[in-house]
Amino acid sequence: EGEGGAEAAGAHGEGYGAVEADAGRVWVYGTDVGLVHACESYAGRKMEECKVVKEKEALRLLGPTGKAMGLSRRTLVECGFMELVKRQRERKVRERVQMGKLKKRARKAAKKAARKGAEEGVGS
Repeated sequence: EGEGGAEAAGAHGEGYGAVEADAGRVWVYGTDVGLVHACESYAGRKMEECKVVKEKEALRLLGPTGKAMGLSRRTLVECGFMELVKRQRERKVRERVQMGKLKKRARKAAKKAARKGAEEGVGS
């Protein structure tokens, strides 16, 4: 990987990318680069180097963290979590469609009532 920030930051799509910080370089996973940039723009300032955690300590913790994430993903797949999420999304879509139909019916009824009221007002 290159030493220049632009070279390393150019690999946002895969692997690791560098995000320039005021006090140094912060390494984040490629898929998180956009999130980091969004957080920086929301906060109105660039990320700074963390002085509390040393790089060696962070790298030592990455292995167990990765294993825990893999285990949790496998567990969720085994218990059918993704199927539950899919059903929940489908239910929400059905509810939104139904709510849209109810709103459309309410608007139609309101128009009809307004027309009927206008006709009765003219006929009086």
